[in-house]
Amino acid sequence: MGRTTPRNHAALHVEAILRWVEREFTTPISHIIHGRDEERGGYTIIVRTSDDPRIKVNQLLMVTLLDDFLSGNSSAHIGLLLDVWRLGHTMRSAGPTQRVIVTSQGLHVEAR
Repeated sequence: MGRTTPRNHAALHVEAILRWVEREFTTPISHIIHGRDEERGGYTIIVRTSDDPRIKVNQLLMVTLLDDFLSGNSSAHIGLLLDVWRLGHTMRSAGPTQRVIVTSQGLHVEAR
């Protein structure tokens, strides 16, 4: 049986998060900018919402998932938590001027 390295673990988390974003915002991967956010200690995703029927104007929505959230949850559990915590709704409400932060404790919104 193979071991999961931290790099493989992170890759699985990123795949799970991107699948969640594509489903939640009905947007193609080409409308998603994502990468490691060393400054904040997590992973940041920016979604261009042009294909989301719930948003009338094209916006750039931002979320950062902190390492404490990512390391404390399996990739299979991440999408479920994001749904339960209503991350998509929070991102839409935050709009283009705020960033949603996801921690092991839940969500909070801050100015960009």
